[in-house]
Amino acid sequence: MYEILTLSTDDIILEYEADNPVNFVNHPDGIRKWNRFSGYGRLNALKAVYRAQRMRVEEEMASYKSLDESATATNQGRRIVHDGSSSHIVFESGGEIVYFKRLSNGSLSTPILLSQLQDTLIGRNGKPSITLSGSTVHVVWQKKRYGHDVYDIVHRYSTNGGSSWSSEVYANESLAQTWDPIPALAGSMVSWSPQMMLTYRGPDGIHALVYNFSTNLFSPYATGNSLMLADTLATSPALAASYYGSNNKQHIAWSDNGASIRYSMFTASSGTWSTPVNLSSIVSGSASHLTPSISGNINGNIHLVWHRSTGSGQYQNIIYHRRKHSSDGTWPNQYSATYYQYQGTPSIKSVNSSEAMLAWSQLVPSTHCTYKQPYNSNGQWGNVTQLSCGGARYPSISLYGENRAVWTSGTVLPSDIVVSSSTLKDQAQEDPLQIRSLSWRPSPTSSHIELRLAPPLLIVNGMQIVLPWAPVHPDTNITLSNLSDILKPDLSSVDNGLLEAGNIRFRLQIMAEESKDLNGIDLNFIGLDRIIHTQLVEADFGKTDANYTIDIPARSISSNTSVHIRPTIQPGSELALGSLFLDADGWQRLNGSASEAIQFNESREAPTMYSISAYPNPFNPTTQILFSIPESGSVQLTVHDILGREVAILVNGILPAGEHQATFDATNLSSGIYLYRLQAGNQILTGKLMLVR
Repeated sequence: MYEILTLSTDDIILEYEADNPVNFVNHPDGIRKWNRFSGYGRLNALKAVYRAQRMRVEEEMASYKSLDESATATNQGRRIVHDGSSSHIVFESGGEIVYFKRLSNGSLSTPILLSQLQDTLIGRNGKPSITLSGSTVHVVWQKKRYGHDVYDIVHRYSTNGGSSWSSEVYANESLAQTWDPIPALAGSMVSWSPQMMLTYRGPDGIHALVYNFSTNLFSPYATGNSLMLADTLATSPALAASYYGSNNKQHIAWSDNGASIRYSMFTASSGTWSTPVNLSSIVSGSASHLTPSISGNINGNIHLVWHRSTGSGQYQNIIYHRRKHSSDGTWPNQYSATYYQYQGTPSIKSVNSSEAMLAWSQLVPSTHCTYKQPYNSNGQWGNVTQLSCGGARYPSISLYGENRAVWTSGTVLPSDIVVSSSTLKDQAQEDPLQIRSLSWRPSPTSSHIELRLAPPLLIVNGMQIVLPWAPVHPDTNITLSNLSDILKPDLSSVDNGLLEAGNIRFRLQIMAEESKDLNGIDLNFIGLDRIIHTQLVEADFGKTDANYTIDIPARSISSNTSVHIRPTIQPGSELALGSLFLDADGWQRLNGSASEAIQFNESREAPTMYSISAYPNPFNPTTQILFSIPESGSVQLTVHDILGREVAILVNGILPAGEHQATFDATNLSSGIYLYRLQAGNQILTGKLMLVR
């Protein structure tokens, strides 16, 4: 069975059986047209076809056009870098690799073919990746030999800003496999400590090679071993570099055949990879996790984005994001997502400390638009801005230097290769709506429960004021003990007169992966002059989502505090905080069913009995002690260690009848068992607390 190559040039079609050079399938006129390259064409027909195609590529690239619809895909390999003066761009076209650059004055250089003229082992070049190491530009790409399932990784470099290039060198041994290697290249962040790494998908998993700047050759990252991950299901490996703590680090993310997004970090000083971790497991629900893009910077910040798909619907293809500081291998249990229509093929660049710039395209073939979106140091995504429409797709953001992008454009072939005329900068626009999402599960094998909350509304005389959520730093690791600082509105800029006259409306959506998990979700509204305990869902078997609104009189908020929501969560549960950024109608889109209003009873009936409890428990380092007293009087609330020694006095005075709360802060105490003691009227109530570091 032979691979049929078809060439259409100047209305003459030549078809050739790749492994059978003595037989043209048809069109003898084609033989006569191209036999000037290869004698009379019978024994050298492959060269005739190949050279004819190469001529066509040269004709189109002069106008910055490509014969390929996906000239700037895939997103995990960069197609543009900036050296502080010029942007260097690569793309694929008709089995060739093309290079040009955008100069500082905005002009474009004449494109050249980086893939050299082939005489032996002829194959199709594709999927290039470009990077900088110091001032040297490096490019790698894959080459598949015609008629064979054999791939080579090709490398070239330029030390003079792209004016001249080294000869082609194979970076690795030939790969006998049926899938694309998709090489990714990442260079050092600093010129005084050069390092460059190449990763690709091999026949047995992901391989990693380190560049030797003395020999200008790649070699295995470990002596005699280039296999970084023995997993043939690992696809789309994306690579990034960072510099932190006097040490180069390389970061790799890949899709586990759509099942998850996984990550590992290479530390140059030890020459080892960290244990791979699943970064998409933090997101609740079933989905395909695809095409990661990862970027680092000299400040040690790492940004990772990927395409999460739950179907083909308008809002079923979303870009998800996580970030961390590379001082260690841990990621905070936070993520963010940008909910817009038909998102896909993301490309991200880490810039200026913890900021980033994201580009992505809409997965709608008839319109294909490309967009940008900035991420600031406070963990907030800015508004979406359109870069281009009319077939714009597969964006790639430049590494280093300016935030510039390149993408493929046009609805018919040949495609245009477009470089953004201006740098991608944040624009002063209204911030998108931010939905807070808290999910939890008792163990890694349990199903998720997710609580989504729209920004609260302050409602005064029919007027609605959107209240922002209290800020949460993206490096914060979410625990039961700091939930009080997360699920609460920011009331610092709200006039007290408005608070006194209005209601705060909370809009909630509860979702579960299994219907049984929605039976009896408890929420506690804390920070009021009394505690509201609400069981949102009663026995409602078969339901996996529920929507509610609850209005709370703002005057019920205790002085010098803010109401916050605390779901009842089993101690030891895995937690995750998501920030979902949407346009103004986003909450209505996420709310699949009508909301049920929960009435707030503002009566001040005193409790009929004494009670006390603590939440969370176990805790670290703070917990709320909640107590009720049926009559006013002297109240003392203290905490003691296991030997009975008093370690804190929380309340000591006269309190009215009702529900009360006090915060116990054990920051300066050791782990262990503590006892709380409430003395009120003729009653003494005690309980245990467990401080876990």
